[in-house]
Amino acid sequence: MTHPFLEKGGVSASSRTSRTPARPSVADVSAIFWAYILPRIRGADVSPPTDLDHLFASDGEKGISKDDISSVSMNREPVTFTPIGVVHSNFGEPEDPKTMRNSLSTLEIDEKYREALTGIEKFRHIIVIYHIHRALGYEMMVHPMGDESMDKRGLFATRTPRRPNPIGLTVVEVLNVQEEKITVTGLDALDGSPILDIKPYEEHFDSPRGVEMEKDPHYTPKDG
Repeated sequence: MTHPFLEKGGVSASSRTSRTPARPSVADVSAIFWAYILPRIRGADVSPPTDLDHLFASDGEKGISKDDISSVSMNREPVTFTPIGVVHSNFGEPEDPKTMRNSLSTLEIDEKYREALTGIEKFRHIIVIYHIHRALGYEMMVHPMGDESMDKRGLFATRTPRRPNPIGLTVVEVLNVQEEKITVTGLDALDGSPILDIKPYEEHFDSPRGVEMEKDPHYTPKDG
């Protein structure tokens, strides 16, 4: 499906000079997307940078106008994911999270994705993203870790499993990879939890230290 902004055609810097309608160049679309559209989608109240004025159509001109993208906001349409696998664990009901994390779990990935697992065995840790399928509803304010001795916080400032979108994300240690089955420890997901994705844990992407290292223009991350 073509994005509605692109269906209208666009105006590059050169075409603005001649007033001839034209499709936006890749560079034009990229500049608008990263500087304005993406922040708007994420909910930021930003205005188009003045140095991108030449990318927008004027009144009566065919192209992407500022009015068009000023209406861009969070897309609240439902999102559907298809699980790539399932979690097997000894826990059919929630228990102490520490006990669960210190137990073994098996990630069984759909056989059709077996090739996509190539190379995963060289990572000691991976990130498991899964659906917390047993979570029911949510409250805006909760006690952190369910500890009523602690003051309530907004749910987004806690790790409560009861969330508007009950998605779990856990870093686990890989113990064994055999075909489409990955044995791990450190996972606090219930048996039968649908797996949405797995990713290698890489320090330069996933740790505070990595964030700091990325600020060094001479830093080059190493794979694995």
